[in-house]
Amino acid sequence: MKKIEMSSEFLIILRRFRRNRLSLLGSIIFIVFVFFAIFADFISPNDPYEMHLKTRLSGPSSRFPLGQDEFGRCILSRIIYGSRVSLTVGVLVVLISMSIGLSVGMISGYFGGFIDTICMRIVDALLAFPSFLLALAIMAVLGQNIFNVILALSLVGWTGVARLVRGEVLSIRERMYVVGAKAIGANDFYIILHYILPNVFPTVIIYGSLMMAGAILQEAGLSFLGMGVQPPVPSWGAMLSAGRAYLRSHPHISTFPGIAIFLNVLALNLIGDGLRDALDPWLKR
Repeated sequence: MKKIEMSSEFLIILRRFRRNRLSLLGSIIFIVFVFFAIFADFISPNDPYEMHLKTRLSGPSSRFPLGQDEFGRCILSRIIYGSRVSLTVGVLVVLISMSIGLSVGMISGYFGGFIDTICMRIVDALLAFPSFLLALAIMAVLGQNIFNVILALSLVGWTGVARLVRGEVLSIRERMYVVGAKAIGANDFYIILHYILPNVFPTVIIYGSLMMAGAILQEAGLSFLGMGVQPPVPSWGAMLSAGRAYLRSHPHISTFPGIAIFLNVLALNLIGDGLRDALDPWLKR
């Protein structure tokens, strides 16, 4: 019976989401990038690492649909392969940050007292630093590769999740069904798992979609500054950086990676808006 109710609730949320045309557009754009990332080996028109120095900086052509970069590499192929880096970073940063932030936020908000004070002071200390500058400092210590990018962005990203979840839990723990569960002798782990988490989860899902957009943007920023994924691995931020010297004479080198970043971040923000509208009636009940 419970499975039927959950399935029915999911269908209702899905119908609400489908009514938002901009969110559907965002979903289509995001699915295209996911398709690029998964099947890059099959759909890429050229080897992203192959150089053609004689025709470098050339504009779009039949062989190179988006032109060539400063080393004569296919820009379209590098954008397609670059989607793997961006989506890998985005997904893993969100999963790690959500796991840490959700755990800390629920423990802090539910138990309160000394535990809450310690957890929130740690969060406040980390939030006192601009997240991007803190990520830069971590990268400077750890070194530049994709795994360290994920670790750095996760270490600065979980604090926002923890604070959001704590605020939700502080409200939920005072509701009658939680008080009733305590009155009948339910243990804390059972209450958190069956009463707190299901009510916090929709908010976390919405925040996660927006957080992924931020993680992709931050990864591009780190790579743009040379502190992220290192060449010759395709990265949209590094491609933007490499094209700065040719903005006047060959703007296509930076323009197309910039469009890829814009579309990806826009798509995730539209999805987040759609999820908020779809889940909001559920949160109000």
